[in-house]
Amino acid sequence: MLGIGQIATRIAELIPRALPYAIVNNNPEQSLFSRLVSYRDVQHALDAGWKWIKVTASDVDYNAFTITTAKTRIDSCWGARFTNINTAAGQHVVAVSANHCNLTGLNTYTPGGETSNDRRGYSILGAGCLLVGCRVEDSDGSGFMLGASGGLVGTDNRLIGCVVDDADDFGFYTNTARNSFLGCTAYFTSGTNCFYVNGANFSWVGNHSKANMAIDSGGTNGIAVGNLIDGSITDGGSGNLLTSSTYNEEY
Repeated sequence: MLGIGQIATRIAELIPRALPYAIVNNNPEQSLFSRLVSYRDVQHALDAGWKWIKVTASDVDYNAFTITTAKTRIDSCWGARFTNINTAAGQHVVAVSANHCNLTGLNTYTPGGETSNDRRGYSILGAGCLLVGCRVEDSDGSGFMLGASGGLVGTDNRLIGCVVDDADDFGFYTNTARNSFLGCTAYFTSGTNCFYVNGANFSWVGNHSKANMAIDSGGTNGIAVGNLIDGSITDGGSGNLLTSSTYNEEY
């Protein structure tokens, strides 16, 4: 006999696609009809072939997921929290292994007990992705990591208005080229650096950093303009334009 979750998945797959997007809802208080027309987790909707997914707020955490299809869009809110209870290395909460994806309003959390600090909120390996208003409530590793692996180059991504409340490693980390961080905020002071870049042609514009911002030797021909920094900014690269940064004790 099928359980309610399996029945919901089956019906959601059979219902004609009257809406252009899939609905994900795991709220235990939702109606029976809502359960029958929605998926319980984002990964289920991704596996069913959906490329536009909307996630509703819930008192129950959603599971981690991996995007492997280009031009996927996921819309959520901070009332829907994503987590990964797997404490092994490399078990990131949101993994984007595809190009030109769009994430809006996601909120991630890792509950501790990790076996290494390689368990991030967001691991972005795709190129040309856009993240708007996404949050890291707590991360056992870096909050947002933009890098390259497995043929994916992790370049030309843009993060706008994203937030890291706490992270055990870097807040915003990138070692690939042409990535932009615009109006992002890192509140924590317990990690290494709130912002770290080791890739060329980067943009840091109008960000808030509770601790340090660091440019490594690979950070070349970039710009850091109008950032509010409680710590310091170090430039170990070359050809960078650093201007109009303000150092305050409080925002």
